[in-house]
Amino acid sequence: MRWWPFFLIITALAGQTQPAEVAAREEKPAFQSNVNLVRVPAVVRDKQGHAIGGFQKQDFQLTDQGRPQEIAQFAIEGGAVPKPAGQQTKSETPDAPAAAGSTPAAAASTPAARARFVACVFDDLYLTTEELLKARKAALKHIEPGIAPQERIALFTLSGNVSLEFTDDVAKFREKLTKVKSIPPQPHQPQASFYLADQFVNLHDKEALAAQVDVTMQYLQLPPELRGQAVATAEDTLREVAIEGWAKATNSLRTLNDIIRSLAAMPGDRIVILASPGMYLPGDLQKGLSATLDRATRSGVVINTLDVRGVYTNEPNRIDLRSTAQGGEQTQMRMARYESTAGMAQGMVLSDLAHSTGGTAVDDNDLLGGFNRLANAPEYVYYLGYYPQDLKPDGRFHEIKVTLANGNGLSIQARRGYWAPPDAPKP
Repeated sequence: MRWWPFFLIITALAGQTQPAEVAAREEKPAFQSNVNLVRVPAVVRDKQGHAIGGFQKQDFQLTDQGRPQEIAQFAIEGGAVPKPAGQQTKSETPDAPAAAGSTPAAAASTPAARARFVACVFDDLYLTTEELLKARKAALKHIEPGIAPQERIALFTLSGNVSLEFTDDVAKFREKLTKVKSIPPQPHQPQASFYLADQFVNLHDKEALAAQVDVTMQYLQLPPELRGQAVATAEDTLREVAIEGWAKATNSLRTLNDIIRSLAAMPGDRIVILASPGMYLPGDLQKGLSATLDRATRSGVVINTLDVRGVYTNEPNRIDLRSTAQGGEQTQMRMARYESTAGMAQGMVLSDLAHSTGGTAVDDNDLLGGFNRLANAPEYVYYLGYYPQDLKPDGRFHEIKVTLANGNGLSIQARRGYWAPPDAPKP
């Protein structure tokens, strides 16, 4: 029993240090912790896209799978929301005549501006070299004026190859940024997209296989009598790409979760800027995305997304074929349809990450303007919390819809839904 006194000492020390740790990890808005509580950040915008404030709990209506829900918890956050007394800066406090007997020391005691932590995340797993160079150039211009005294900026990549913890050192950030490079996909002859591979491997889409077979025939310049060889090659390629794509997407979500966890420990505004062309997340990976969104909303972390593709189109001749034989144009058009659908699915993931956390999704060609805009905290974010009625552990997707009681001419961006917990496995 000699260990008992040491146990008491350790327990006492833990009791002394716990308040400091909790204070450092304070999360806003402070919702009650409950596994059944669904948090829905919402942003109200006018026709010009400006965020609108001034709404209260009773102004919102929320449904889950079409069923009206009672909003149990409500909070307002954002850069334009008036701060409580004692948190305002000179610029936020209305001008007033100086009080008699005031001294410079009293003015100097004014609290500093609200801290802001910005994590710049570059998607080196999916960005092409050309896209990454454009995004890197825009980010370098963004930090040229310097970093504000109340701001700290960090740099991460989805691969985890490059990282820089929060700093105000512009030179250090610039040096790390130049080391970010695009990671090319595994080579295949011919290449295939993760979307096409998933359509065949997991959804058993025979047309997806036929499209890859046609591409293989023309890429390898095989005669018709060797189509069986092309089928075998296409199937092997699609299975390999499906495995690689799944691993890459899983790693991306894991890294994003780590970044959110790191930001959650910071005080003030917590912002992620994800520069990416988007990623395709099939099946269970959508549930992984939902878990990421849950973690961000619980922590008050806002995810802003910058679609580095900008305004893009899918051209039929993007596929590298070595033959212009008859039927090549038809093959190109078929593959272009799959690419178009995949591109929209990638963009949907970026929109979900932003709209589900109260952030902004930018998809125009002004990358510098995008960085400048997304580095700031959103003006107004309404956090709605509710307990779903009769929630069944069936693992199904629940659609959420948020509306305004009187919202003529206004739009709402909010979380599309969530996945119910799965049923407990039978013994």
